[in-house]
Amino acid sequence: MGKPHVWIRNRKADGETALHDAIGVYLETASTRPGQHVLVLYTDGGDSRSKMSFAQLVDALRFSNVLVYAIGYLDNQASSQRVMQQSRLTMLTRETGGDAFFPANKRDLQTAYARILDELGSRYTIGYEPSGPRADGRFHKIQVRLTAPSVKDIKIRTRSGYLAPVKR
Repeated sequence: MGKPHVWIRNRKADGETALHDAIGVYLETASTRPGQHVLVLYTDGGDSRSKMSFAQLVDALRFSNVLVYAIGYLDNQASSQRVMQQSRLTMLTRETGGDAFFPANKRDLQTAYARILDELGSRYTIGYEPSGPRADGRFHKIQVRLTAPSVKDIKIRTRSGYLAPVKR
C-alpha cells in the first residue's frame, strides 16, 4: 500500500466503483461504535456497480450518526455526468450536515481540507426531541434557524431531518 498523498496526486480512476456499497459498509460499522463519526470521501462521485441504490444510500445516511464531507474530483467526467455527480455528492453531504468541495487545483484541495478541519473544530451539537412520540418509520424534516439580529452573518448547516424508528 502506498501513501495516501500519492494516491490523491495520481487522480486517475480506473475500473468500476461501488461507492454506495462502500459508504453503506462504513455506516454499518459506525453504527456499532459510540459517538459521532466523520467520513471524508475523495471521489469522482461515480458509482458503476453498487447493489445499494442512491435513494437507499440517502435513507441510510439519514438514519446514521455519520457526518459526511466529500471532495469531488470530477475533471475526468463528461459535463453532463459532472453536473449529476456534483449534485449527488452535495445532496449526500448536506443530508448529514456536511459539505461537498470540488477543487480545481492543489491549492483548492488544501483549502477544502482546511475548511473541513476548521468546521470540525468549531462545531456545536444540539439535541432535539420531537414534541410527540413518532414511531412511524418515516423521515421527518427539521429546520434550525437563528433569530437574533446579532448572528445574521452566521451560517448554519444541519441534518435535514431524522428517520423515526418503526413502532414494534
